[in-house]
Amino acid sequence: MPGAENAAVADENTSSRPATEGYDSLIGEFLATLAREMPPDPHVTLVALTGWGQDDDRRRALTAGFDHHLVKPAQLEALQSVLNSIPSRAA
Repeated sequence: MPGAENAAVADENTSSRPATEGYDSLIGEFLATLAREMPPDPHVTLVALTGWGQDDDRRRALTAGFDHHLVKPAQLEALQSVLNSIPSRAA
């Protein structure tokens, strides 16, 4: 979608699959809500990567079901911290 922001869905191997979070974050919030309504999978981590960084934006993302909220441009240290927090299936 033109102008849409991205969200990442990272698995235990820290690979990511793109999802869409555009149009005032509504699509991303909807996708996160749908993902959380599915049977739980402890190996799925939802990360919102957005241009919206106010406290209310962060709260909405976490309430929708995202595990983490990063603001673009994401700092490498913040991204590494999120990826390091994802448990390995081998653990």
